Amino acid sequence: MNTRVIDVALGNSPADMVIKNGKLINVHTGEIYEAEIAIADKVIAAVGHLSEKTVGQDTKVIDAEGKYLAPGFIDAHIHFESSMLTYTEFSRMLVQHGTTAVATDLMEIAIVAGEDGINEIFKESEGLPVKLLYPVPSFMSEEGELQTIGAALYPEMIEKLIKTPKAVGLAEVLYPPILNKSPLSAHMLELAEKYGKTAEGHAPELYGAQLNAYASTGIRSDHESTNKEEALGKLRAGLRVLIREGS
Repeated sequence: MNTRVIDVALGNSPADMVIKNGKLINVHTGEIYEAEIAIADKVIAAVGHLSEKTVGQDTKVIDAEGKYLAPGFIDAHIHFESSMLTYTEFSRMLVQHGTTAVATDLMEIAIVAGEDGINEIFKESEGLPVKLLYPVPSFMSEEGELQTIGAALYPEMIEKLIKTPKAVGLAEVLYPPILNKSPLSAHMLELAEKYGKTAEGHAPELYGAQLNAYASTGIRSDHESTNKEEALGKLRAGLRVLIREGS
């Protein structure tokens, strides 16, 4: 509990920053209305009509000039490596458009440089304006006749990674292993539940009974719908439908 933030919220102490003359987009109520925002110790302490005491000698005051104020956007599914940028440059581009967090499973890094590569991206992301949320890949391609890879994630490594505070869940839980009752897929879903992490899906062209079976395992989302009927079916089955633009 931060007592200074409480004092700023009560209007008894000056904030570090105050934003005035903005129109707040309230994503909870669906309203848009004029509001002032007070920030103290990097926390939004108050939203609404602020006390005069909220602005002190050292308070930075920003005039929004009637612009809209909204929470930062979260890109719920992206593979940032496909941008061909470092995470630093990737963040620099995204934050200009209001995105302040991304869920990226780093699969493309892992398949080249394994756990060492993942940890390097974690280090690089520290202190950058776009927060990295890490869903752990639930599968990793093995070396085969058509490709050679630099590294792979194995069940033991996936369990090690999903325990970390950085990990928010499992990524890309494929539906064929689920429908085939794969013991490995079952184990990974159990790990997600054990450590309080989500399980995010990957289920193109899945309908009807197969969709119901897939959703029954506790998978939370899917990003592979290609038409309205498919997306609506997944919503009705209880999945969050992530709409992504792709080709």
